[in-house]
Amino acid sequence: RIRRPYVLCSGAVDQRKNIDRFMEAFALARTQSSVLKRSTLVITSVGVHELAATTYLATAKRLGLDRQVLFPGYVTDSELKALYQGALCFAFPSLWEGFGLPILEAFSVGCPVLAARAGALPEVGGQGALYVDPQSAQDMARGLVEISRKARAGVLSKQGRRELSRFSWIQAARDTLKTYEEALAS
Repeated sequence: RIRRPYVLCSGAVDQRKNIDRFMEAFALARTQSSVLKRSTLVITSVGVHELAATTYLATAKRLGLDRQVLFPGYVTDSELKALYQGALCFAFPSLWEGFGLPILEAFSVGCPVLAARAGALPEVGGQGALYVDPQSAQDMARGLVEISRKARAGVLSKQGRRELSRFSWIQAARDTLKTYEEALAS
């Protein structure tokens, strides 16, 4: 069982996910916020065998976060929903993403989002996320401290739900069909 408070993050073996640098930001933010000082960092989507192929455990140890960083591995959809619902925020520090579905998942349950100002993330998150420079542990730490404030998190949660209304599977299907029809016509 994962205890609150915690910051939720989705990882992978892929270096573009920026997990090592985000752990540095989390360590720094813990020195600046009483809420974050008692928090853990929960990083999903990294299986046991994958974890061995990363530097994540070594980074956590180097930063003194051995017990503050948890890797529950792959979780079910219902477990992920519960993690979003219980998190201080969902952090998406990726250096590059083509879309950013986890942002919309977080928005759907009112979870505040801290996202990298990179790739398609600002386009997907719109006004519903707090953006940080993914190349800067200091800027990500600043964002974590800011988003850990209840008032800021509440505003982002409401804005996130509004941004979510821009997306629907029906519209995505219509747009995809239109693209295929245009391609076939040419």
